[in-house]
Amino acid sequence: MRKFLSFKFILLISLLVQSEKLQVSVYYEALCVDSVYFFTRQLIPTYNEYGDKMDLKLIPYGKASHYWNKDENKYEFLCQHGPNECLLNKIHACALDVLPFQSSLTFINCLMGKFHEDMDETIRHCSPSDVTELEKCMKTRKDELLAGHGNATMKIGLTFVPTIVPQNDTCYKRRDSLYSNFRQAFRDEYAAKFQKYPDDEELNEIQKTKVSNLCEPVIPH
Repeated sequence: MRKFLSFKFILLISLLVQSEKLQVSVYYEALCVDSVYFFTRQLIPTYNEYGDKMDLKLIPYGKASHYWNKDENKYEFLCQHGPNECLLNKIHACALDVLPFQSSLTFINCLMGKFHEDMDETIRHCSPSDVTELEKCMKTRKDELLAGHGNATMKIGLTFVPTIVPQNDTCYKRRDSLYSNFRQAFRDEYAAKFQKYPDDEELNEIQKTKVSNLCEPVIPH
């Protein structure tokens, strides 16, 4: 009985720890210079530091468009930076679907960091050692997955790429700081939700006032 209670207590603590994660959704494009900057200079360093406090969602699509071609029974895509971006967006979508998240993040960050190099060589260089599931996805589900990301992107009314949305919020008042100083913005957003910083530093009264006034929610029309 005592062992069972101990197990339940450990499980409860584990769930509480897991629940203290701030969800951050990043809507981006594979060949967008601003997306590349944000990934390599802002997102990855911050995730490396606070990944255990962040529930990161990546949505590759950006300012693309798509429709269902009834005659050919398939999705058609038009991407802001051309067909190569559509292909890379699909590769990102498949990686996020079939690889462990950390592996997909490493793969995508590698692709983003070498976006200006030869695409085929970059894909070969960045790919994980076992690409079986990735290749299977690219043959069967890539269009479906990218269309799903497109539908999610359209719901937020994206106007800038990348768009960073903390905790499914529709507030864009702090878009600039989320993009250019993501580490501090994440710390503040986390503190606003959990009343402490992600490194467990407690808030003083001045900090409480600061994080309570981060954002004025957008009221849907």
